[in-house]
Amino acid sequence: MHNKGWGTPIILFITFTILLLQYTSEANIPSITTSATVQQVCDDGIPSVVTRLAFNYEDFEVEIILDNNDWVMANGDAADSAYIFNLLSMFAAAPLDVVSDDPSLYTYGVNSRSKTLTLSDADGATFTLMQGSVASDTHYYAFHVENHCIYTIDKACFDALSADLNVWRTKDIVVFDEIIKVDVSFGDASSHSIYISGDDFMSPTLSEDVYLDIIKFLANNKVLSFVTNQASAELLSMYNLDSPLVSFSIFYSDSDFVVLHLVPNPFNALELYGTIDGSNDIFIMPVIN
Repeated sequence: MHNKGWGTPIILFITFTILLLQYTSEANIPSITTSATVQQVCDDGIPSVVTRLAFNYEDFEVEIILDNNDWVMANGDAADSAYIFNLLSMFAAAPLDVVSDDPSLYTYGVNSRSKTLTLSDADGATFTLMQGSVASDTHYYAFHVENHCIYTIDKACFDALSADLNVWRTKDIVVFDEIIKVDVSFGDASSHSIYISGDDFMSPTLSEDVYLDIIKFLANNKVLSFVTNQASAELLSMYNLDSPLVSFSIFYSDSDFVVLHLVPNPFNALELYGTIDGSNDIFIMPVIN
């Protein structure tokens, strides 16, 4: 048996504190701040607690909802809370400088296909910014819909908003803290179990070095990128995911389970192709030494 012994990082709390102290709102524009508990609080009550985030750009749109302190996409898939935290942190740290309170949107490059970020609370109060044209080497014009004013904002904020749906999806394939058992099946048909109880884990058939490596892999690994979320049986076969090198049947404390299949990436020895059994995803994960 072996104790995990990993501490909980506090960097998110420190970052939040610094941002909150540094950022001041101008002209009654609410600041957007974030906390490590994934509750976004806007000053001036507009909104008081963000429960919905929407992003639109040209023909792309995504809606993210805060559900029991977890960010969830409108289709029910888990969202990437770290990505959302970083986005909101960037907007929180970027002052809005007033340019015009009686703007011609065309003059400032704002139109229906502009990048648009909307934050809402449970009562429907909103905070909406639309990206305009380039104001300088470092800033865009931005239209604040509710105040009907044009501001300038650091380019990095809108540049970080992606029109790739996979960027918004969670990169966590497994929820390690909720695992109670892992069944490991290798390509040679051998099967082994790893049991997790509290901070301890053990395997009756695997050596300590082997099961520690597996635990390390599951605890620390995240998706690097998604190949597709519409994989057919034929495509899964082309990636050899119908005959995986290794499969992990992962059992959670709430009786739910998932099966993770992995094969080597023949083009990169430091990467693995993976899929979750029953899904249409193919993704890339790093090999953790």
